[in-house]
Amino acid sequence: MRNAITIRPIKGQGAAKFAVYFGDIKANVYAVDAATGKQIWKTKVEEQPVARITGAPIAYEDRLYVPVSSTEERAAGANPRPSQQSPA
Repeated sequence: MRNAITIRPIKGQGAAKFAVYFGDIKANVYAVDAATGKQIWKTKVEEQPVARITGAPIAYEDRLYVPVSSTEERAAGANPRPSQQSPA
């Protein structure tokens, strides 16, 4: 995990229970019980192979907005097209 976390009350639990939301480098987002550390849910937000979550999820009303980025520039640079390869 390389991003900041978001902490919010768990809906339907009042202000007594909180969840921690964060993402990983495989574009998965997690909700974890802040008191116990138990995973509440996990979901993949992007299927692109080099997608990752590098920013903090933001909660607004009943939605969680998740910033997604990728490393496709690095992946493309590691495997240049034949026309872009330098002569041997």
